[in-house]
Amino acid sequence: MKIWIILLTLALSVATLACPGGMPMPGDTGGPPSSSAMTSPDHDHAEHNHKDGKVHVAEDGTKFDPPVAKEKIPDEAWACVMGGKVHYASMTKGNGKCPLCGMNLVQHAAHQK
Repeated sequence: MKIWIILLTLALSVATLACPGGMPMPGDTGGPPSSSAMTSPDHDHAEHNHKDGKVHVAEDGTKFDPPVAKEKIPDEAWACVMGGKVHYASMTKGNGKCPLCGMNLVQHAAHQK
């Protein structure tokens, strides 16, 4: 019986931690994300538009949820483009694969619009 209680507790802990917005992280005040969160591939940068209408793309990658139009991606960024929309982009090529879906990243350039 003890083993079942331990396993159930462990499973609930893992499920809670795996859920987005699950348990708060140490130091989380519930306020706006810190500057370190803004460079995370999981942070939505759609609200950080540039003056030219382009979205911000972090050096180490940005996840867009919902996806953005490929025209909003800065020139020279590496992006995962599906149906004219981008759900992940990075300013560096990295390994050349999208960490979200595994497709090849393509470099966005002004002349490709």
